[in-house]
Amino acid sequence: MRSPLFAALLCAAACLIPSTSSAAGPPQLSSQQRTQAKRLFDQGTLAYRRGDYEESILRWQESYQISHHPLTFEAIANAYEKLGDYEAALDYLKRWRAKAPRREHEVLDARIDNYQRQLTKQRQAQAQRDAERLRIEQAAQQKFRRQQRAEAERGAAPLGIVGWTLVGVGGASIITGVALDAVAAADRPNTSDVCRDSQQRLLCLDSQRDNIHRSNTLAIAGDGLWIGGIVLSGTGAALLLLDALSDGPEERDTPATAQVRIAPIISRTTQGVGFVGMF
Repeated sequence: MRSPLFAALLCAAACLIPSTSSAAGPPQLSSQQRTQAKRLFDQGTLAYRRGDYEESILRWQESYQISHHPLTFEAIANAYEKLGDYEAALDYLKRWRAKAPRREHEVLDARIDNYQRQLTKQRQAQAQRDAERLRIEQAAQQKFRRQQRAEAERGAAPLGIVGWTLVGVGGASIITGVALDAVAAADRPNTSDVCRDSQQRLLCLDSQRDNIHRSNTLAIAGDGLWIGGIVLSGTGAALLLLDALSDGPEERDTPATAQVRIAPIISRTTQGVGFVGMF
């Protein structure tokens, strides 16, 4: 590998030698242009020596804009190699190889092959880093989605819990309503004793008015409670059925456990609560 100092000397010498034909080599330069090109190239060489490869590339490129000497390409390739940018180094070395004397082709071809191997390794390593980064990002996204699902599941009450709650509240309402109806029936005076029909109207004794009003109020409240309780219990039972149907095959195959539910028993002669069991 030719040293940058040697390349600088050659380039400086070439810049100082006027060309007889612009097609055969670098264009003819004025004395001021040769001086400026050499100064820039020397600045690039100093920057290269102190390890400032970006600066050396910049100065050598500026020098080439003046001198158009292809040997500058090799110096730039050397700097890119130091930076580990084998793609740019390969490009500039090929550009120099196209202009270099034939006696240097063998050495340059070996360097070009080396740059290509290094570039292949770089690309393979970059592909591995990209694949690993993609794997990490996908794993993070999957973890985030799992956390979101878990939070949603924790925030939503299971159908079974809601169903059993409604069944419990409904059962309590039925019991309370039936009890109030029973109290109202016990507190209600005998209509045949305290009331009389008069012109298609039922007239009752004033002394029993409060008892009748209180019993009617209790009866209305009791009816509302047990009717509402039936609605709540039915809704809860529907949710429990829906929850059972949504279970997995393993859970559906599990034998049913004993179940007991409350049902009101109301007739003209009987009022109360019955328990219906299923085993």
